Amino acid sequence: MAVERVGGGLVEISAVATLVGAPTAEALVHGLKGACSMAWGPTSCFGAIHITKACLAASVPDWVRDAMGLRNHFVDTAIGVMIEVSQFKQARNRVDLGDACAIRVSATRGSRVWWATSAPSVDAGQAGRRHKRTATTELEEGRSSGYRVTLPRRLKYKSMCLYTMDRNSTLVLDTVPAAETGESVLIHHFTPDVDGLVPAWKDWLVTLLSLAKLIEVACLWKLGSRRLWYWTMAGWSHAFISAIILQLFGLGRDNSTLSPSDIIAGQLPTPLHLGGAGKVVLGAPANVRRHPFWRILLGLGTFFNAAGLFGTFIFLNEEHPTVIYSWIGFQILWLASRTVVFYFVEGAAAARQGVGATTTWEDASSADRDRVMTLLGELAKHQVSIHPRGFWAYQQDHVSFQELSNRFDQTDWTLASFLPIQSLKSKGIMIIDIKAVAGDPVMRSALWYTGANLSNAELYDAGLPFISVEENVLAVPCVRVYACDCLRDGGRDRGNAHADCGKLEWLYFIPTKVDGVHYWVYAHGTYGVGLLVYELLTEDEMHQRLAIGRWKISLKSIEELRATLEVSRSAASLVLKLLQAPPDSEEEAKRALKEYGTREVGEVETVEYVADE
Repeated sequence: MAVERVGGGLVEISAVATLVGAPTAEALVHGLKGACSMAWGPTSCFGAIHITKACLAASVPDWVRDAMGLRNHFVDTAIGVMIEVSQFKQARNRVDLGDACAIRVSATRGSRVWWATSAPSVDAGQAGRRHKRTATTELEEGRSSGYRVTLPRRLKYKSMCLYTMDRNSTLVLDTVPAAETGESVLIHHFTPDVDGLVPAWKDWLVTLLSLAKLIEVACLWKLGSRRLWYWTMAGWSHAFISAIILQLFGLGRDNSTLSPSDIIAGQLPTPLHLGGAGKVVLGAPANVRRHPFWRILLGLGTFFNAAGLFGTFIFLNEEHPTVIYSWIGFQILWLASRTVVFYFVEGAAAARQGVGATTTWEDASSADRDRVMTLLGELAKHQVSIHPRGFWAYQQDHVSFQELSNRFDQTDWTLASFLPIQSLKSKGIMIIDIKAVAGDPVMRSALWYTGANLSNAELYDAGLPFISVEENVLAVPCVRVYACDCLRDGGRDRGNAHADCGKLEWLYFIPTKVDGVHYWVYAHGTYGVGLLVYELLTEDEMHQRLAIGRWKISLKSIEELRATLEVSRSAASLVLKLLQAPPDSEEEAKRALKEYGTREVGEVETVEYVADE
């Protein structure tokens, strides 16, 4: 009877002992030491509760992890907190998750294409435009015929907003310096130490050594265990099979040569501030622990480890004391063994001592500039998703720099200071046709990247519409606000949220001249593009309406309107200059043609620039 009481007491002691070694077990299960370490996490039942929680934390979507109380240092280090960037839905605001610390863009399979188009030769003034890099298939013979070659563009990709850095991303970004506030962000290429990667045979050896768990199973069965012998191996058997599967598919560790991604990080801009120091890293190794295989297998591990935990302690009290003593001894042995594995097995992150080439925007190749513009476009989309105005306000806006490049093609790469309306001689209600528009998210991304110093308060109301005028398209920087007339009292300050009252619309204030006299075109519409009704106002009339609060906006005088217009013009000029980077040299064009192959000159391919839904 005394022996049975001692054995029963060990059951309670063993239950408490599940807390022992929990941190090490979580790190191993999350794969911080590679897939080979997964099999060692559940070898000991000590820490089994935390192993189950770790599997669940790594398998659920990032946005629900906080709500379920599953966030901790180890899961953040393993996979971080990332939410997909989307301009079509409101993102969690800074109150819940804080400000984003990085944007990551990963190309999907089959996303890279290149095409060549034929066009007349361009003059020296046009040669500086980013989109008209002159090259030809005849460059191999040292000749130039004026054909254009456009380097690969990422037609399909997946972008993620990082709120908490995983270990892999942290190591990558730690290898490059950040541009100081007010300086242009440099472009860094990450070049990992491929020779320093852990050989695959070492991971296989560590995985196979975990088969020692079968010794415990055999001993317990031999000692007469009824059910404990198979419940105690439930979590380990799942982890062992998962490790084998992941290593067979080449997903055991981060691989610096597979699925590289691009990262833009630092004090990123938001609608409420311009941001600060930043970094751009191209070719960063992907975090393998975010692969669907990992998350599915860890999700299954939740059930296996939970079943093993409950089964073990439900039937442990029914076992003979000798079996219980033996089981406790093995758990202590495995606890010590997995601690040794955690200490000696090298980490799985592929970001090892990578110091790559660094270039400025002007010296970068067209392919690199295109990748940076993709990152800046995703940064603009992120701003849309957290904008106080609401994401729906920007659904018709251009937030892609590639789209803006195509629009500037239609304007001959110039900005108009005034909207020419020569046919108007008097005031009246008219119609204008706004083909497209770029707003403050795109401009703010460009300002942050170039380090320009403009007022974010005025930039909040900046706009760049592309307006059709007599079969031409003009880009005219203007002032654009989002407001309604539903408020009975008070105004609407910048940065305040806008309730969806059904009367919200975009208000445009576009400078123009009629017979040499300055006027303002006041246009308004729900979507901000297409055919908009407008009214022609003198400066005195505009000042009076602003002063009496006609539109219930933050602008109160003509002086404030002019100040905002100047910021809008400066920001639009900066965006235009950013897109007019110098062309590639002949050597770079030759390299591009050699790397991506050739096509028949003159073939035209039309493609659509899309993102993962």
